[in-house]
Amino acid sequence: MPKGKAIFWSGVWPETEAYAKQKSLVHDELAYPKGYTLKYMRPNGKAYDEKKNQLFAKRFSKVFARKARGVVYVMVPWEKGPRAGRVFAKDEWQSLNTGRVTKIVQVNPGNFKETREYNPNLYGLTKTAGFERRGVGFDINLDNMPSWDVNLDALQAAFHL
Repeated sequence: MPKGKAIFWSGVWPETEAYAKQKSLVHDELAYPKGYTLKYMRPNGKAYDEKKNQLFAKRFSKVFARKARGVVYVMVPWEKGPRAGRVFAKDEWQSLNTGRVTKIVQVNPGNFKETREYNPNLYGLTKTAGFERRGVGFDINLDNMPSWDVNLDALQAAFHL
């Protein structure tokens, strides 16, 4: 993942695609392994499997977010924000807390010139990190951390997760 070139999105696909092309940014579909596409994830011509498709997309999204570095961009509905329960709100933006991301810039899908620092609290989201230990999943609330500069790899090692 080139530094400063990642863009994440939720609910504004055509706008994200246009902005990514304009700014030479990389979104998840562009980063998928050869043989996969966003809409029809069929590795090497195999039959489409919805369950496997969803699992792959969820895992890939987390990896894509954890590999992002420097300034990253996000495009979600400007006033409403990302829908809770969708991949960006549940997995991606929380996975950006790796210590490699220096800033998250939110781009207005209705006016690409309008940007602001992404603030999940505007949309009622909290910063949490999801972990799994011995088959049991749990979240750690990161709201009290001073910034996005939280090294999840170090946190995971410290808790032996």
